[in-house]
Amino acid sequence: MPRGGSWVVFYEHGTFSSADGEPEESPPFGAVAVVIADRHSGQRLLTGEFFLHIRGRWMACVNEAGLYDQLAHFGHTMRAFRPGRWIEDSAYQDILRRAGESGVLPDRSARSPYER
Repeated sequence: MPRGGSWVVFYEHGTFSSADGEPEESPPFGAVAVVIADRHSGQRLLTGEFFLHIRGRWMACVNEAGLYDQLAHFGHTMRAFRPGRWIEDSAYQDILRRAGESGVLPDRSARSPYER
């Protein structure tokens, strides 16, 4: 995987990062998690049902209400929309582990209140 990107989208069968292209060039379906650079802690792991790239950053929505709220307020600035994918729990946990240990972004330097 490329090193030094500012974000990485994890899919069931691979990744796409800022080193690979722009958010709108990422594969459109099957996103499971997104790791983003975080100025406070080095990196942050996002999980949810929907992933949006709005106003220069990735965000995760955990339900349709959150999705509709973000689209209503900031949809005109959206560069990418990636619906999440339901997969077997063991595969999901493996992807989250790999995302947290990927090394494509700086190591966590502190625990931020935004980290899970």
